[in-house]
Amino acid sequence: MTTLAAGLRCIAYDTAVLAMALRTLKHIALSEHDLGRGTDQLAVEAALIKYRSLIDFLTGQSSGDDIKITEYGENPLTIADQQRINFRRSVNKYSAHLTWERTIKNSAVAEFPRPKAILMYGPLLLAEAHAFIARQLATGIRLNKYGQKYYATILECMK
Repeated sequence: MTTLAAGLRCIAYDTAVLAMALRTLKHIALSEHDLGRGTDQLAVEAALIKYRSLIDFLTGQSSGDDIKITEYGENPLTIADQQRINFRRSVNKYSAHLTWERTIKNSAVAEFPRPKAILMYGPLLLAEAHAFIARQLATGIRLNKYGQKYYATILECMK
């Protein structure tokens, strides 16, 4: 397996987890002020953290030893929607890091990522990640059996 194929398998995994989490969230009633409990909360957190990893990858915000979209010969995705940019910042502050910003009720830096936003921006990112994977598969990159399973999961969840 080539390095690019191994990386694409990881991208497919994160995309599959996002897809499964979004599918779960569509079928539960979350209040605006409480992201849920138990397995509902697991779906929320999985969606948020995979959202962050994929948006960073697709927009070229990856750093260090992260997989970078440019390594696949593609330009980073440009997001013009300021609310979507703010949502990524909120996910970063509230889900990916333990920051003091989380303790401030009316933060000017980032607001709590609400379920409505997860369900609005998550499917957009899912479609963008799927399109990236499909383009890479069309170039001849082959996924191993695990990557194929992740890709099948993405397709099933997107139905």
